[in-house]
Amino acid sequence: MVSQQETIGALGPTGIVMLLLVALGSAQRATIAIATFVNLILLMHIVEGVESVICDYVHNEKTKRICVILLKCVQIESLKYLYLFVLGPLLF
Repeated sequence: MVSQQETIGALGPTGIVMLLLVALGSAQRATIAIATFVNLILLMHIVEGVESVICDYVHNEKTKRICVILLKCVQIESLKYLYLFVLGPLLF
């Protein structure tokens, strides 16, 4: 007999999100939620990559800190717009 924990582990995080949203609403909402989840992961990956490039190739400490701070601001703004225009209509 398969336990509930093994079943949830086999689904993975994306499958769990889709399962919850299908249970709560339509399949279209689940598809939008998965696309949003992928976009969040992609945004985090891009920011980490750009930050590592900045740390490797910018040699002035003051310029490096300013660039990293500006990058974090861009990340926060991107997350805000993702929430307002994608997740906002989904949730409300």
